[in-house]
Amino acid sequence: MKSTIVFIILFCSLYFSSHAQVEDKPLVKIGNYTIFEKEYIERIEMTPLLGRKLKGENRKVREDFLYSLIGEKILSIGAKDFGLDTLELVKHSLNEFEKMFVRDALYKKVVIEPSKEVAENLLNQYLFSPSIVFTHLIKAETKKEIDNIYNLLRFGANFDSIYVEISNPKTDTLTFGVGNLSEEDEAKLFSTPLNGFTEPINLEDKWFIFSIKKKYDPVFAQTAGWEVEFKRLKKVAEERAENKFYREYLTNFFSNKKVNANGKMLHFLAFHVENLLKRKYEKAKPMPDKLALELIDLLQIEDKISIDTLNQPYLSLDDKTHSLKDFIRFFRFEQFSVNSIDYQNIVSVLNAKTKKFIEWELLAAEGYKHQLNSSSEVKYQTQMWRDNYLFTLMRNKFLDSASTTQSDLNKYYEENFRKRKIPSQVNIIEILTDSLQKVYFILDELEKGSDIKELASEYSIRDWTKKTSGEFGFFPITSHGEIGRIASQMDIGEIYGPLQVKEGYSIFKLIGKKDEVEENIPFDKVESEIKQAVHYKSINDAITRYTVSKANELGIEINHSSFESVKITNINAIVFKHLGFSGKITAVPLLSPFFEWATPWLEQNNINP
Repeated sequence: MKSTIVFIILFCSLYFSSHAQVEDKPLVKIGNYTIFEKEYIERIEMTPLLGRKLKGENRKVREDFLYSLIGEKILSIGAKDFGLDTLELVKHSLNEFEKMFVRDALYKKVVIEPSKEVAENLLNQYLFSPSIVFTHLIKAETKKEIDNIYNLLRFGANFDSIYVEISNPKTDTLTFGVGNLSEEDEAKLFSTPLNGFTEPINLEDKWFIFSIKKKYDPVFAQTAGWEVEFKRLKKVAEERAENKFYREYLTNFFSNKKVNANGKMLHFLAFHVENLLKRKYEKAKPMPDKLALELIDLLQIEDKISIDTLNQPYLSLDDKTHSLKDFIRFFRFEQFSVNSIDYQNIVSVLNAKTKKFIEWELLAAEGYKHQLNSSSEVKYQTQMWRDNYLFTLMRNKFLDSASTTQSDLNKYYEENFRKRKIPSQVNIIEILTDSLQKVYFILDELEKGSDIKELASEYSIRDWTKKTSGEFGFFPITSHGEIGRIASQMDIGEIYGPLQVKEGYSIFKLIGKKDEVEENIPFDKVESEIKQAVHYKSINDAITRYTVSKANELGIEINHSSFESVKITNINAIVFKHLGFSGKITAVPLLSPFFEWATPWLEQNNINP
């Protein structure tokens, strides 16, 4: 039986407004840091969680997530203690988070707010006119062919007679709603009287003449389903009004901007990108459909270029210059990818990315002029993402410092393999993608019932599972980091994701489980597996010890009455936030389970959970 962990919801301002009127009470104090109810509720509601749909598990889910969130904040504070936030590269990334939300705030100020009145006027037009039409159609492959038919109709030929002769009455019908076509084509269609016909309309490279057979106005008539139609029309009106103000604002905003770009520097960078991609993919068979630059690639490119060259001006925007290094680091937030290793293709993509970089920087600068960085919402969003970023850096610090000894390996072998039980094993089908847009599409397809194996064959970028359509084969739950650990807690048939991993986003389905079995296996046959398991355990143990120690140092106060009053839904959701001028991100930073530290901390402090 299919059991799906994730349910998709697109970002919607109405979702947040449901909590907007609630007083934002302090939920947890960690030293001088406070977690408020607003963040806890938004984070837990927009993060897919194991056990959420199970009856009686709601409190445990809420509690585990609370300790995961506390753990995130503890490690982010620890990252500052270690000075990670002062590193040049980290400071740059932290500043980019703020600019991202400043641009979003500017969009709300100059596009969304002024477009509301226009949206209301459009909605009134839609509500008091037919919003759905049923049509018969005549289609043609070429404009010449459709023009000949149109001329016959203009000179008195009967549409229905031609329709019956050259069309299929069973299939050549279409129903259109307001918003399904461009506004220009929509006006042609909806202004046509009943049994009248339109002039030729080009849709998807084919030509059509439509005859209007029925018109519906479900909202005005309040027929069945009118509430759904009202919401749809409201959304269409808002999007069209918003798009109008968006285009007008950008046209006016960029009309007087002074921009100078260093073309030689662009070609210089293209040369380095080409060389790196050649080295990276020289042995790749088959070649991936998309050749992307990852974080490690960007660092390698920087290492290949002298400091003096990196600091040279690449762009001059009004009175401010941006170095080549600034542009390279832009790709930490905006993915660079090409379809083939071709120099001219790389130059073309860099040109397009330069245009986007210019737009983002100028719009952010405009937002700062309006002091939008000081708004409470920008501060809140920036702080939340910065905390999560520093948390990730701090965990990675333990990855770099963890070490194991032969004694550790021998001990693990004795405890788990020599005449003892070997770890449980799981088998999964995974789709790995580095695109948030594809995450949305994939999860939507899974909700519709699409086969995850077929989706993995088409969309997963993990090379070593391509031949098996995303299937890993059985592996110990101690392998593959968070994937193995989370899979161990799932039931067969469940789907989890997206889980943020170093390669991007992982969505996986548990298709098999093997219990621990007692078996005597020679050390050399399991040495690599033991090394991986011990290394992962040593990292987790080190992180747990540090988190417990830091929690004791800072002091943690949980407002239990507030926590008990918090209610969450049983719907697993991942919500996407469309950022004004800046693309799309998850509405909140994704947080994988991180509550193991809580048990020893509770025990040390004699606290009953």
